[in-house]
Amino acid sequence: MKLRSALIAIPATLVLAACGSSTDSDGTTKETVAPATTTAAATVSCPEFKSIGDNPAVIETVRAMPELTEHTPVSVRQSTDSDHPGEWALAVTLCDPSIENADDLRPIATKFAKAVKAQAWTEEVFAVYVSNLWLVDGESTPESRVKDGDFQMHLWNGKPSEKAENERWEVISG
Repeated sequence: MKLRSALIAIPATLVLAACGSSTDSDGTTKETVAPATTTAAATVSCPEFKSIGDNPAVIETVRAMPELTEHTPVSVRQSTDSDHPGEWALAVTLCDPSIENADDLRPIATKFAKAVKAQAWTEEVFAVYVSNLWLVDGESTPESRVKDGDFQMHLWNGKPSEKAENERWEVISG
C-alpha cells in the first residue's frame, strides 16, 4: 500500500511542480503553466474474419477451438501443395495485441498443434502456420508468424517437453 501511495504521489508532485511558480533572477515571481497535451489514443482493432478452403467444417472447428478463442482468430485457411497430394496446409491468423512477437506466439501455436492432432482430419494436414496481427488506427501491425512445415513428423504430445515443442516452430516473421 505504501508503494502504491508513493507511486501516486510522484506524478501528482510533478504535476504540481509544473503548474507552480518560479522566481526570476531579479526576484520577481511569475506564474507558469505546463502546456496542455492532447494526444488521442490509438484505436486498436481486429480485421474481420475471413476464410479460404474447401471444408467449411474444418474452418469452423478451428475457429471455435478453445486454444484459440481467447486470441481472436481472424482467418483460417486451407491450401494445397502439389508436393503433398491429398493433403493440405492449415493456417490460422490471430488478433491479440498482447502477443508481441514470434516467441510469444510459440506456446499458443503449440497448443493449437496439439488440438489439431486430436482431430479426425489431422492425417490430411502436412503443415501448420500460426500468425498474429492487429490493426492500429485501421493500419495493420507487422505480423508475427511461425510454421511447422513437417507437421506429420511431429507428435505434438508434450514430449520430450513443451519447451522443446515451442522451440520446434520455425519463425517466418516477427
